[in-house]
Amino acid sequence: MGAQVLTAPLILTAPGQWVEGGGVFVCGGRIEAVLASAKDAQAVAGEHAAELLEFPDTVLTPGLVNAHTHLELSPLAGRLGQGLAFRAWVDELLAARGRGSPEEQARALEQAAQRMLETGTTLVGDIAAGNSAEEALAESGPARVCYREVLDGGEERRAAAALTTVAAPLAQTPDRYEGLSPHAPYSTSSRLLAGARDLARERNLPLAIHWAETEEEERWMMRGRGPLKGLVKSSPRCSPLDHLDAAGLLGPRLALIHGNHPRSGDHERLAAAGTSLVHCPGSHRWFDRRPFDIDAYLAAGVNLALGTDSLASNADLSLVREMAILREEQPHLAPECVWNLATVGGARALCLAGQAGVLEPGARADICAWPRAGLAPEAWLDSVTRGQRLPRALWLGGRRRHSALDTPA
Repeated sequence: MGAQVLTAPLILTAPGQWVEGGGVFVCGGRIEAVLASAKDAQAVAGEHAAELLEFPDTVLTPGLVNAHTHLELSPLAGRLGQGLAFRAWVDELLAARGRGSPEEQARALEQAAQRMLETGTTLVGDIAAGNSAEEALAESGPARVCYREVLDGGEERRAAAALTTVAAPLAQTPDRYEGLSPHAPYSTSSRLLAGARDLARERNLPLAIHWAETEEEERWMMRGRGPLKGLVKSSPRCSPLDHLDAAGLLGPRLALIHGNHPRSGDHERLAAAGTSLVHCPGSHRWFDRRPFDIDAYLAAGVNLALGTDSLASNADLSLVREMAILREEQPHLAPECVWNLATVGGARALCLAGQAGVLEPGARADICAWPRAGLAPEAWLDSVTRGQRLPRALWLGGRRRHSALDTPA
């Protein structure tokens, strides 16, 4: 993979940071430099014998970061009902999981991964309970933080066995990073959470946990009542966040997923700990949930990211669509804020700040080329975050992985 210099009339290196008429110098899968002018781009290309790729009427940006999904559930697309109560949805999920031939499941995974690339996602936080995604996506799809899931149904006697499934480290590659996901506060005992904490510290792993997704979770955690009774065995009789905090899990290496029903003071506790929160607008709409109080998290200073969740609770894995839904549901949010959630915020949530979601020296060479259509920077960003544009080319670690162009102009 030789050195390249990509040039375009507009380059968005990070939220609010534009370069006009410059370029991006890529070598060895990483960004070596962002160049301020076409003259600089030509000089660097000549000096390093790099291929010069010129893209007129184009905007170059970092790839998008989908901070939460379950790619292994992609074969369930269209098989579960929308708007179901959470327990009813779980029952349908458990009944439908595993249906279809291995070939059908592998094809669904490959299609899901390709859809992410086509819509600009170059990095994904993927929670996996099994190995199906590993086998199908070994050579395709975006870069992944693979969060291996563990749960014991709240039964401490099962904790040790659950942790043995993740005892051996996951082999890492340039496009695959290891993570750990204790499923949720209601489905994990204190013993399992403590074991996951120790393992994460030992291997310096990022953590992802579903949290405060439903009112049913709160009811079960606090009082041992509601629809989750029978699905899990034991209620800790404390709040979901207290359960995680008591295990020493709050901190900057933890991303909490959903956060639809926080208790008073939870926002400030997350901000103080440096814990991230991932919101999934499409899945939120799928379940017809009450409006997400994004302003409370922003006001507290919580790092926010966007995710799609899975095709078992969403119609698409496009983060462009997630930005558009977020703007529809939260019309007061500025395009720059939404873009931040889809790039910088996501990279931070996955513990890859500075390595993804930005175009800067040392970062992964994950780059999208979007049609500009002659728009000024602010108007272009407004159109993209409203879902009106898709990238026409994408590079993952410096390798072109998707293109609607035969050759660069």
